[in-house]
Amino acid sequence: MISSRNLIYTNILDLTGNVVNHVNLSGKTDSVAKINYQAPTNWQIKAGQTLPAQVTFKFYNPVIKVVIEHQTRDVTGLDQKLNIQTNKAVTRQITITTPTGQSSTIKQSAQFKRQATQDLVTGVISYGDWQWQSGDKTFRQVLPTAIAGYTPNYQVIEAVTPTADTSDSIYLVSYQANPGQQTISYQDVNGFVVLT
Repeated sequence: MISSRNLIYTNILDLTGNVVNHVNLSGKTDSVAKINYQAPTNWQIKAGQTLPAQVTFKFYNPVIKVVIEHQTRDVTGLDQKLNIQTNKAVTRQITITTPTGQSSTIKQSAQFKRQATQDLVTGVISYGDWQWQSGDKTFRQVLPTAIAGYTPNYQVIEAVTPTADTSDSIYLVSYQANPGQQTISYQDVNGFVVLT
C-alpha cells in the first residue's frame, strides 16, 4: 500500500469567527506531527481552548480552529508620550482678604488616576474609571471669620466631595463695610428735642 500525503487545515479565527490566517500541515497517512500554534503579530491565542498538541494524518482530517484575540498593553502613566490623561489633579483655592489688607490662602486638592489599555492591533486606547489616589477626599467647608462692621462676599463656602470631573475653582473672599446710621437730634435752648 502506498502512503498518500494528506493535509490538515488550521484556521486562525478572531473572536467574531472571521478567518485571520490559516496554516496547512501535510504528512503521510498515519504519520504523526506536532503542531506549533502561533498567533499573528500583536494577537494572542485565546485562553481556555482545548487544542491538540499533535495530530495523526488520515485521509479525511477535520479543520482545527484556533481562536485568537488582540493583545493589549497597559499604558497607564504614559500621558505625555501618548498624549493621554491617566492622572488628574483637582484644586480649590480660597483666598481671604481682611479689611486691613491681610490675606490668607487655603489650598485644597485631590489627585485621581485611571487605567489606560491600548489594543495592539487597532491602536485604540480604552480607559477605566477614575479613582481617588491622594489628597483631600472632601474639600472642607470654609466659614470666613466674622468681623464687626463688615460683611464678607461669601458667608460660607460649602464642603464638596471632588471627582475627576470637578472643575478647579478659586474663591476670593473680601469684606465690605456695613452701611452706618447717624441720628441727628435738634433741641431747643432748654434741651428739649424738637426734631430728629
